[in-house]
Amino acid sequence: MLQNEIDLAVGGVTIALEKGLKGLGKADQWLREKTAAYDPLGRSAREYVAGLLPKLNRIQILGMERPTDLVGKYVEVRMREGLKAQRGANSEQIASEILAARSDGPQTGPVRGTDVIGLYRRVVVLGAPGSGKTTFLKHLGIMALKGEVDGCLPVFVDLGKWSRSGENFTSYVVKEFDICGFPDAEAFVVRLLRLGRLLLLLDGLDEMSERRMAGNALRDFLDKYDATRAIISCRTKAYSWILEGFAVVEVADFSDQQLRQFVLRWFDNEELALTCIAALTHPRSRSLKELASNPLLLAL
Repeated sequence: MLQNEIDLAVGGVTIALEKGLKGLGKADQWLREKTAAYDPLGRSAREYVAGLLPKLNRIQILGMERPTDLVGKYVEVRMREGLKAQRGANSEQIASEILAARSDGPQTGPVRGTDVIGLYRRVVVLGAPGSGKTTFLKHLGIMALKGEVDGCLPVFVDLGKWSRSGENFTSYVVKEFDICGFPDAEAFVVRLLRLGRLLLLLDGLDEMSERRMAGNALRDFLDKYDATRAIISCRTKAYSWILEGFAVVEVADFSDQQLRQFVLRWFDNEELALTCIAALTHPRSRSLKELASNPLLLAL
């Protein structure tokens, strides 16, 4: 299944690379001269996809002995729009934070996460621990690799790791390209940033060390490349930044339909999955169902 995803993604990435290289001085000239001999763009696309897709497709949540594939298991999340960010200390217990993470701002009905991304170029995705923020970003990355997000090339950045690296943000993004098989990509990356052809998937705003310093550096970067699309995830309780130009949404609890889809996709035994669904949807299981509306607790 993963090989099929790689084959589908190569075409989308190739288009993004073409747009990035067009007009890039020597790189554009080199491309025209070499294309007759072999397909450097297709090779670069395949190497980038082959390096990034497995990282996006690999998920491991609390209680899992080993990682599993996101493709085939992902359940579309829903978002609540028009939220007012909560401020305050983190909860001492993750479970209590999950139950308490509710926004007190005006709300509209939940909409599909991918629809929200279609409406806004820059979004902060809030949610309780285990609500599906990281898997949502990874799903968007897989979509982008297949050319389904405005032809943008995705880059997934763990903000916690970046903040502890001591590198400036541009250098860190360039390094991610190198890790995924695209070396010496600085000029290419800067061009894509200026053109707005990168999709920055920035995971864990609340996980940054030296938050004030790292937050200011990230804000400066986003201001400098204001055409670039960016999706940032953060725990609801920890969100206290003001990011100009960003819509703020929150991951909604699983509906009954999402709960059913999740259980059927995660259980290898269909009979056991149906038994679990019946137990969770029983009228007397209200408190259990409330916990199960969070993907992390449902998986446990």
